[in-house]
Amino acid sequence: MKNNQIANHLATQRIFACEASQIRAVVNASVYDDVEIDDFYTLRPDTSIDEGIGHIHVQGMLMNGAPKIYEKLGMVTSYDTIKAEIEGALMAGAGAIVLHINSGGGSVNGAIELSRYVASLPVETVAMVTSCACSAAYMLASATNRIVATETAMIGN
Repeated sequence: MKNNQIANHLATQRIFACEASQIRAVVNASVYDDVEIDDFYTLRPDTSIDEGIGHIHVQGMLMNGAPKIYEKLGMVTSYDTIKAEIEGALMAGAGAIVLHINSGGGSVNGAIELSRYVASLPVETVAMVTSCACSAAYMLASATNRIVATETAMIGN
């Protein structure tokens, strides 16, 4: 049924203590006009290179094979995505990599391999933690040359 059909049907039911015109107005109102996707999710920023430093954002649960929509919404970061973004930043000329980590961790499957990859990088690596780097995220942070954390960040396994 279209909104108009729904409004007309509800207006004839007489189960609401309001006028038919009010029901039509509510049903036909667009509740999505002022709603944006970032009202619901903290979207994961794209990789960037600033003054030769590659910035990779690691947030949400860490795992292998996450659906891309979960990554775009910032709910999950796939180990393969992190590796691909690091490789892309290096190919684009980054002389250092900063991993901006906000994650409580994730699956063990893939965490060890990615941590070994990060530890083997030929450039300076830094984990920047403003919120949380726990469990698998801490393993990843520990593979960098340096961890920088805010005073209230949670870090550990």
